[in-house]
Amino acid sequence: MDKMGILAAAHQQGDVEYNANRISFYPDYGVTTQKMRRLFVKMKRKLRNCGKAYALLPLARLQLDLQGKRHYFKLAEKAMQFL
Repeated sequence: MDKMGILAAAHQQGDVEYNANRISFYPDYGVTTQKMRRLFVKMKRKLRNCGKAYALLPLARLQLDLQGKRHYFKLAEKAMQFL
């Protein structure tokens, strides 16, 4: 099974455990994408503390659900200004 097959199987299975330890599976991101995603760390922390619904989508796009509307941001600074 290739890595995408493993990711899909893990997603379908739900929680995966080995020796009573939970195992998480994440897609591989290139260095550039990792750096872009890292820029949203402070923003994600702020959203969690406020109890806001959000998702960090592939290729470092932040999805924010606020007052019944869905907003997307490619830049963390723009998301911070929006809040």
